[in-house]
Amino acid sequence: LEYAAPRMKDIKAQRPLREYLSNFYFDICVHDVTARRFLVEFMGADQLVVGSNYGGWDQVNAFNFLDEMKLDEKDAMKISALNAVNLFHLER
Repeated sequence: LEYAAPRMKDIKAQRPLREYLSNFYFDICVHDVTARRFLVEFMGADQLVVGSNYGGWDQVNAFNFLDEMKLDEKDAMKISALNAVNLFHLER
């Protein structure tokens, strides 16, 4: 999208699309550990949360996915809890 956006008439972005990524959160419920690590590298731990796909055919315990990535404690805590607390304005 980033490459194609300047050529697309219907995209009315005021800034380059990459600058909007900080408005989004992504869950780490990705079945490949290499892809999960890339997600952390690309987006940073501040934009990630643990998802579940609850009720889906591929429902997993994504906290196990988080453990498999072997992140430092600070990033793991952000992804497992702190980012959701901030995103949903929850009390700690």
